[in-house]
Amino acid sequence: MAIKKLKNYKTDAFMTHSPFHFQEGYQIQIENRNKNCSHTEIDTLALKGLLNSVDFEILKLLGTYCYVNTHNLNYALNHTLPENYRKQDYKRNLKKLSDAGILLKLHLYAD
Repeated sequence: MAIKKLKNYKTDAFMTHSPFHFQEGYQIQIENRNKNCSHTEIDTLALKGLLNSVDFEILKLLGTYCYVNTHNLNYALNHTLPENYRKQDYKRNLKKLSDAGILLKLHLYAD
């Protein structure tokens, strides 16, 4: 039961601090298997070469804006990254960051 309360506490924080308006009767669920990634784990991934400059640019944008959808992220990256780093989309980078637990993947569902 303590785990459930903690999970609800985390998702409730997303609901109350989100810039988005949520209708009554909706819940947020964290979909990541790995929900916590420490600074040490991030450093290890960077040292192994698993995180690249595009990944760190995504993290900088998230650090600045906190909530970013994929459309806004693509727009911002294509205006800030050097031309040889630009892509049509950054889905692989986002998947890598969410698989590592650096980026939380949230699912909105009705009760």
